[in-house]
Amino acid sequence: MSQTTDYNIWQQELGEAGFQSNASELHGIVTGYLCTGAGLSLERLSDLLQQPMTPPAQTSILRMVRDAQVGLVDEYLGFEPLLPGEDIALSERVRGLSAWCGGFLQGFGGAGQFSEADLPESVREVLPDLLQIASIRDEVPEDDANDADLTEIAEYVRVAVMTVFVECSRRAEGASDAGRRVDDSDDHGGWIH
Repeated sequence: MSQTTDYNIWQQELGEAGFQSNASELHGIVTGYLCTGAGLSLERLSDLLQQPMTPPAQTSILRMVRDAQVGLVDEYLGFEPLLPGEDIALSERVRGLSAWCGGFLQGFGGAGQFSEADLPESVREVLPDLLQIASIRDEVPEDDANDADLTEIAEYVRVAVMTVFVECSRRAEGASDAGRRVDDSDDHGGWIH
C-alpha cells in the first residue's frame, strides 16, 4: 500500500469517526504522546485530540496508537510519520508535515512527562526544529528542488522523532529504575532481591 493510500484511508476513517483534524496532525499527537513513555490514557488523549472518545473514535485512535508504537520500536527503524503521499501537491504535503510536527509537539508537551531541564540534550536540540517546521504556512511552488527539500526535511523529522523516542524512553526507564531502587531499598537492600 502506498503512503498516499495509507493517508487517504486514515483520513477517511478518522473523518467517519468524527475527527475534525487531519490524519497527519492526529498521528503527530499520538506519536508525540508515545515518545514520552507516558502510560496510555484515553482520557488524556481525548483532551489532547479535543475529541470525545466515542466507540468509533476510540477504535480508530487505538489502532493509530498501535501502528505508531509498532513503527517506533521497529528494530529496522521503520517508523514513518503519516503524511500525504508524493502524488499529492507539494504545498499540501508541506502543510501535512507542518501539521504533523505541530501535533507531535502538542502530544509530547501535553503528556506532561518532562520539564525542559529533564530532557536529554539531543531532544532539546530537535524540538525547536520541529517547532519551526510546524510554523510553515507558505505556499510552496512545485519544482524538483522544493520536492527534494521536502523529502530531506521529512527524513530529518523521521530520524529526529526516533531519537526523541529512544532518548526519552531511556530517561523514563532510568527514572523508573531509580524509583524502584529507592522503593525497594527498605525491603530488599536496593537491587538485591
